[in-house]
Amino acid sequence: MYNDKKKAIILTQPLISTGFDVSEERMVAIYQKFIDEAKEKGCEEIYFKEHPREDVEYEKHFPDSFFIPKLMPIEILNLDSNVAFDQAYTICSGSIDNLKNVNFRKNLGRDFLKKL
Repeated sequence: MYNDKKKAIILTQPLISTGFDVSEERMVAIYQKFIDEAKEKGCEEIYFKEHPREDVEYEKHFPDSFFIPKLMPIEILNLDSNVAFDQAYTICSGSIDNLKNVNFRKNLGRDFLKKL
């Protein structure tokens, strides 16, 4: 995290366990699209901040990514001004707006959730 490489962070949501009709494979595909977009924009490191209630083990699907502990509040990252992300991605999480050191945010939003 403490280097000059461009970084992206992906914030997950426990959509499967909260009643959305979506498969693990679909969730992985969505997050893979985020990774692909971030890499196209020059990001070399991908970080995941999984929701504390997340059931999917994304570490198995994205072994080249870095994982921030689930139970750590995302706002903790704001306490260190050296922690910055070039890109931040989420399906629908207000936490993305709580990150201070981010250049670009992509929140697919509630309309996207209606399509799931």
